[in-house]
Amino acid sequence: MGGHLSQPQQFSPQPANQPEQSTMGTIKKTGEWAVPAYSAYKLNGSDLHIDLRKATAAAPVVTIDITMNMSATTLVVPPGVHVDVQIANKNWSEFHVDTSAPIPGAPRVVLTGVSRASTLKVITKSPNEPLGFWEQMFGGR
Repeated sequence: MGGHLSQPQQFSPQPANQPEQSTMGTIKKTGEWAVPAYSAYKLNGSDLHIDLRKATAAAPVVTIDITMNMSATTLVVPPGVHVDVQIANKNWSEFHVDTSAPIPGAPRVVLTGVSRASTLKVITKSPNEPLGFWEQMFGGR
């Protein structure tokens, strides 16, 4: 009957400027979370899903650097957020960018990096708008 303290997890945090990496896996950032001014991801045959609708930006301009090979990235932003796609499109990549008109003073997201045989989707959705059935079933891809 008394509680017990859980043991600390044995893991090493990522150094500040090191990219978060995934090979044949999924990285998902959703809900209420703090978006750093700069973040980096390195994907090989992986999925990256970043939902900024309930997130808090650490700076007026957020840079997300993505290096993706045979991968898929989905970025969901609330209406009014300006998304500037500067990712180099190499070898059979597809970019689908659907954003609303920027609102003055809203955060700006800059996507940098390299895409090889990969897909990028940028979607605008209201923070209260639920995900569709297929997005719920398959993680928002």
